[in-house]
Amino acid sequence: MVNDGFYFKPYTDAVLDYRSPLDFHTANGKVVHVKDSSDAFIAGVRKGQLLQAANGIQLDSMSFCEQQSMDWIEFYNQKNIQFVFESEEGVLTYDYTAK
Repeated sequence: MVNDGFYFKPYTDAVLDYRSPLDFHTANGKVVHVKDSSDAFIAGVRKGQLLQAANGIQLDSMSFCEQQSMDWIEFYNQKNIQFVFESEEGVLTYDYTAK
């Protein structure tokens, strides 16, 4: 008999949030939190927007395995990162600069 607690579904509700120094957080490609009065908030980043690209990397073109194997901590620790978000209002570019 198989113990139901032993197995899990890694792709169904996978969260790709690698705890970064950024002023917003994403899960499953969507913004789930933006710090009030942060640079991201001032630039127009809002909860629910889709993160489409980061420094020219089209995130929707990467497989789940590629996203999992990428070194996000090193990526997020870069001095400058350009993020592209999409929402019903259109496309938003946020130029992040580390403090």
